[in-house]
Amino acid sequence: MNTIPFLPAELLDIYEVHNFRHAAEVLHTGCRGELDDLTEALLEYRLSIADITAPGGNESSAPKILSTLLRPKGWHETRIKGDLLITLEVYGAESSSRPICQSVYVHSTY
Repeated sequence: MNTIPFLPAELLDIYEVHNFRHAAEVLHTGCRGELDDLTEALLEYRLSIADITAPGGNESSAPKILSTLLRPKGWHETRIKGDLLITLEVYGAESSSRPICQSVYVHSTY
């Protein structure tokens, strides 16, 4: 039997769970409420053959069902974007008529 600390045995009986980089311990320590929400939703959810074989275009019924289980608990699809602005400030240098470094704005989208 598969055992992972902080996850109920019932969940491990239903799903094949891999605890990559101690994710269960991290969630249990830092985000216990969120871990409980996910555990409850996964225990309530069942993927059926009909869900797998149904034509659905780009999205199967699985995300929709999980959304109906998690949205009442305050879960919503979220996208995180970040920009990195790097500047160089030189202290104690003599003034010169030319810039030492020009500001550069770095933008990356993943």
